[in-house]
Amino acid sequence: MKGLRRCGIAMARERLSWGQVNPGAERWNWESDRKYDTLRGLYGEQELPILEVFHSTPGWMEQVGPYPRSLVKTARSWRNIVRRWRGVWGALEVWNEPDIHFGGNLPADRYVPLVETLSRVMPRSEDGPLLVGGVFARHNRAYLELAARNGLLDAVDALSFHTYGRAGGMQQLVGRYHDWLRGHDRASMPLWITESGRPWSRGPGRPPREGDAASALDITMKAIEAKACGIDRYFAFVYPFYEEGSNNFGMMGRGATPLRSMAAYTWAASVLGDSSYAGDLAVEADAVHRARVFRRGGQAVAVLYTGESGPREGLKLPCEPEKVTGIDGRVLEASGRQVPVPDGLSYAVLPCDRVSGHLQEDTTAMRLCRESAREAPKRQPQGPVVLQYLPDLDRLSGTSEGYVLPR
Repeated sequence: MKGLRRCGIAMARERLSWGQVNPGAERWNWESDRKYDTLRGLYGEQELPILEVFHSTPGWMEQVGPYPRSLVKTARSWRNIVRRWRGVWGALEVWNEPDIHFGGNLPADRYVPLVETLSRVMPRSEDGPLLVGGVFARHNRAYLELAARNGLLDAVDALSFHTYGRAGGMQQLVGRYHDWLRGHDRASMPLWITESGRPWSRGPGRPPREGDAASALDITMKAIEAKACGIDRYFAFVYPFYEEGSNNFGMMGRGATPLRSMAAYTWAASVLGDSSYAGDLAVEADAVHRARVFRRGGQAVAVLYTGESGPREGLKLPCEPEKVTGIDGRVLEASGRQVPVPDGLSYAVLPCDRVSGHLQEDTTAMRLCRESAREAPKRQPQGPVVLQYLPDLDRLSGTSEGYVLPR
């Protein structure tokens, strides 16, 4: 936690098992074998807020699919949890990827009543934690539309989604979410990306150089693209050594030592923190896929991205840089206006007054960024009645798009 704070991480996502904490109707185990209470106390001491997320229902509580049947019992349980830990939360994220198997592959009308219940349990407050909903695994327009029609957009402070796609597709993905929100008059609703990763192959304690470099490049550039497109918060997946299937998503090695992806991610936070997207730089090279420019004070930082982690010949900038660093923060030597990009991504610090004449400001990313910067819609107070459809899943089947009757 001290390391995260030192590296400029603003919020840490932690996963909670609701059933472990509340194993019986009147039973509470705040510590459990996961040391939940101790960990949250330590986060509080470090003043590092948590994004809390859960996606399981206690075994003692009757369920329809994976979700709780009784919203009254749900509210009673979560009032206790909120009361105990809200002081260390930056936000509470309701469920995880409800649009796929974590939500039982059921339609969004099963998910939204749970969000509305949590919205009532944790009322909106200027100094309290935010309520985050959605947590979408993919952009499934049918699921999104049904969620909106059931009231999701009125019940949350922010919407979140996940992406394991490539950095080059980030702008298009953010644009698709904006299109959906625009259709419901919520274009400025804050968007969070709460999982974004690029794994390396499972097996060794540290990845081979090529896998490490590719992971670092994609995770970091997706963070930069997210910032340019107006994403409110971005969470890389995942800090610890973490093997899943044939992949390892960790940004730390087996011995808890940082990988290149962690170095690159935290250097991006250091270079671009407190800056704002200013447009794209005109660069004389076909190899550059993106040349995003961010302003902070009297300086501009051009992020030069080639799309590949291998070295490229020097790229010619329209003006001479004051300083150039690589993806991991090491200083690189520029030759006049020629800038090296040895790892697929370099940062060039330029004087603002010399950059402005070479900026393209009317970009797709800028339009998304400006739309996000408008006043955000306010979470609506939830009434005392939450409507919940309880399907008989023995008589019909659910899909993420809707219910299906047998022939």
